[in-house]
Amino acid sequence: RPQAGIEHARLAQARRLRLVLHGLPRPVVHAPLQVEAPLIVMVPPQIRVTQSSELPTSANVGDAVSLALEISNRGQKQVNFSTATVMVDNGEVLQGNETFMGPLRNDDQTELSATIIPANEGPVTITVTFNYTDDLNHPQTIVETYTLDALPALPPPDFNGENPPDF
Repeated sequence: RPQAGIEHARLAQARRLRLVLHGLPRPVVHAPLQVEAPLIVMVPPQIRVTQSSELPTSANVGDAVSLALEISNRGQKQVNFSTATVMVDNGEVLQGNETFMGPLRNDDQTELSATIIPANEGPVTITVTFNYTDDLNHPQTIVETYTLDALPALPPPDFNGENPPDF
């Protein structure tokens, strides 16, 4: 006995899928059954994230480091951003840990900036999460990661036992 299944499928219109089923049990259907169903095509946003100014490859522990990003919508539809969050492993976000972004129209761009401070020697990982709502009103994220190395903090200046000069 042949198995029931889809005999063939084709697009009936731009957003409808026509399925032809065969092999259904005799009491149900004697001939192939044609069914049209809505077809939802989800296309992820066409977002490009670039650094407005290059993040240094290393920084001293305790020194502030600026992260400046340009977010461009290269797609054909608006992207409904809500917020962007910045998190740091082995550091602290001094400014810009959560930023409201709002909708970004197609062929438009916006900027995001944050200031971080490395806490200890070693790798520092900066994670930027862009939160948006897709076409079905479901929350989605785009995640970008950046790294740098934290070097030992610079020692205080040595004045050979004398008081530092007054400026």
